[in-house]
Amino acid sequence: MGTENNFNRAILAVIILIVLVGVFGWMVCYFYNVSMQKFSISKIKSIHAELIQASRLSALVHNEDMGVFKTDMPVNLFAEKYFTPYLNINSYCKGSQDNCWKTPQYVDLHGTPYFNKSMYSVVLTDGVVIGFNKDKNNLVNLIVDVNGKVKPNKLGHDVFIFSVYNAETPPGICKKSEYNKSALYSGIHFGGLDKCGIPHDAYGYSELTDATFEDGCSNKSPASVSGFGAGSACLAVLKHNSWNIDKNYPW
Repeated sequence: MGTENNFNRAILAVIILIVLVGVFGWMVCYFYNVSMQKFSISKIKSIHAELIQASRLSALVHNEDMGVFKTDMPVNLFAEKYFTPYLNINSYCKGSQDNCWKTPQYVDLHGTPYFNKSMYSVVLTDGVVIGFNKDKNNLVNLIVDVNGKVKPNKLGHDVFIFSVYNAETPPGICKKSEYNKSALYSGIHFGGLDKCGIPHDAYGYSELTDATFEDGCSNKSPASVSGFGAGSACLAVLKHNSWNIDKNYPW
């Protein structure tokens, strides 16, 4: 009987140990995620402020209206006119992106890898990477990785998209009525662009988190054919939600 009791105690001790290890592991993961969330939000807000300041200085230097970007120039000239002279930059990647990004450059919420979305990038002195992208419709986006090559390199986690919109010259991809949204101002917008070239932050929180919204901020969001992937709208969601990550956010 004594041997049996000792065996039962040993089994119970092992079970308790397994439970404690599991709880400890869960707590470590939980607090890491919370810490990462706070870091990412704080960093992307800071980067947005730096981009706005760069835009303001560029407008003063070139005697132009702030936020009215000319997107018909090559992406390198665009970056070098409006942003790079006014940012604290450690290094440039023009052509080869190996010194700025890992391969792939990032993954979306589905884990789909994306390569060469930026062929002109800069690394700031604090390690932040900003990549500039321009498509055939003169639509310009900025891809920002708040912690550089450090993982997870994932949209909505440490990688976020800003878009540039010029209300004076709408893209003209869709009907003119599509560009009459009240939130369509000239300047830097939160999130990517939809198929018409409309910034994500022109849509509401519920639309951006809906499982049917292309490149939306949901694990079920479909990825558009030519966009930046599911999660491109997450920065717009954070802005709409007063920079809070709630239960709907796909962390």
